[in-house]
Amino acid sequence: SLQELILRLEKENEGGIKLMSHEAKQKTLKTLLFLISLENSSDEQLKDISKAANTTISKLEEDENQLISTFAKPILDEILDNKGAVESQKWNKASIERRVFDQLVRKCIQLNVSGIDEFYTEMISVLEKSCSTCADADLRLCQLSLLQSYIADQFQFETNVFRFRKQILFDILMPNLIWRVGRVASTIRKITMFALGTFLVKLTLMTTGKSNRFDWLLEEIAQIMPLLKSSLDDFEADTRMFTCQVLGFIFVLFQSQQDTCLDPTIFQDIYHPLVCRLDDAQDLVRIAACKAIEDLIRCTDKAALRGTALKYIVESCFVHLDDRDKNIQQAVYKVLETIIKADIDTPVVQAHAKKERTRHRSPELCDMLLNLK
Repeated sequence: SLQELILRLEKENEGGIKLMSHEAKQKTLKTLLFLISLENSSDEQLKDISKAANTTISKLEEDENQLISTFAKPILDEILDNKGAVESQKWNKASIERRVFDQLVRKCIQLNVSGIDEFYTEMISVLEKSCSTCADADLRLCQLSLLQSYIADQFQFETNVFRFRKQILFDILMPNLIWRVGRVASTIRKITMFALGTFLVKLTLMTTGKSNRFDWLLEEIAQIMPLLKSSLDDFEADTRMFTCQVLGFIFVLFQSQQDTCLDPTIFQDIYHPLVCRLDDAQDLVRIAACKAIEDLIRCTDKAALRGTALKYIVESCFVHLDDRDKNIQQAVYKVLETIIKADIDTPVVQAHAKKERTRHRSPELCDMLLNLK
């Protein structure tokens, strides 16, 4: 049992666990990290062992942050058998190595561990290799979930994630957005799209007032858009919703760039499939699509919007402005309001409002549009 292990360690080290040799501490820490990974077990005894293991780590060193800083890279090298990140492609969901790696990274997140650049560099390489399409599908799910936790942590994002931004985006996230058949592949796309949304939100917060910090992303937007466009038609509703949100986040980044608009070619390619989401079977997707369309309008040059594109957007919006769900009505109204306030082609919107006010269940929203200036 864990208690027997602790007693044995204390007996073998007369001065207590804190006087263990460097090698013994590393071995014990690795064992404890594995035991902590059992916290989600259905076996209550294993859950208790996991809790006890978490408490026991503090017995190894007074400063747990220093403990993890000291042993993170040596333990990572050990579980990779000193063969580098490519070795992680052999892992599976249940493997000891994967479990130890997961808990090691989560400890770094929990304790705000910094100053171990070699570990974080190798860690990202492990995530890249173990999230590749040649790795086990269940392993990829676990690793992408871990990556999401890493990206979501504000301290880690500011100190580590940003410097690995291109590797995370182009080498880990984007390949996992490519459509593949199967339920597991669908879940992988969903988790990846959610992680991408988190990545963009954190990037937006970090670069407020520092627009040049994401020039690199805007320059590569044409490479990202085809994957997002195809994901708008994903059969998983959550993935479609997350995709709408991701598009909105990207459009917001463009808005923060002075004198920068979305490429008209990209606008022409994305506006139609995005507006089609107003017909989605799930209301949350429809609301997310409305918000994305608002942001698309704000970041697109007026000249590109006028004409066929604007006519299609406006006509589609007026169909849904009369939806039974008031939340949908309000979301659609905001799109039309954005068009008027941006002074793109107000007469087009208000002409539709005059025509439709008597056909809708209530003329209220149409009248509000007519009174906007």
